[in-house]
Amino acid sequence: MGSFAHRLPYRFLRGPALALLLCGALAAGPAPAQQAPERNLYKIGFVDTGRVMRDSRVSQQMQKTLNAEFEKRQRSIEGGPKSEIAWRKGALNDDMNHMRDDAMKEIVDRTNSVIRRIAEAETFDAVFFEAAFVTPRIDLTERVIKALDAGKM
Repeated sequence: MGSFAHRLPYRFLRGPALALLLCGALAAGPAPAQQAPERNLYKIGFVDTGRVMRDSRVSQQMQKTLNAEFEKRQRSIEGGPKSEIAWRKGALNDDMNHMRDDAMKEIVDRTNSVIRRIAEAETFDAVFFEAAFVTPRIDLTERVIKALDAGKM
């Protein structure tokens, strides 16, 4: 059984009738089977935490402050009694590691707060910290660094 157009004489499908038939077919659009299936769309982001720790002014300032404190205390130890130098250097290293850990924890907490604020404000479904490949379109690292340096939490 053919379509209506097949039952019409050939001479009828000329001129305006053919144009009308083609316009009707084009207006109908593609068949439902030809349309792309609807995808689940998720809004995801990525933050390079290593870059945040390396490039943010907050992290760099923390590192400078710790280094200055370490150098000051190191000079003090070297100017002290020779018999206590090894013991005092060990104590200094323990103190500096503790201070560095505390400072890093504070920066990590502030960074997580910035990431959470951005994710909630822009309704991200997930923000990842590790990935094999990331397109610049989903990379939030620069925005996090700017917000962290601006003190926005």
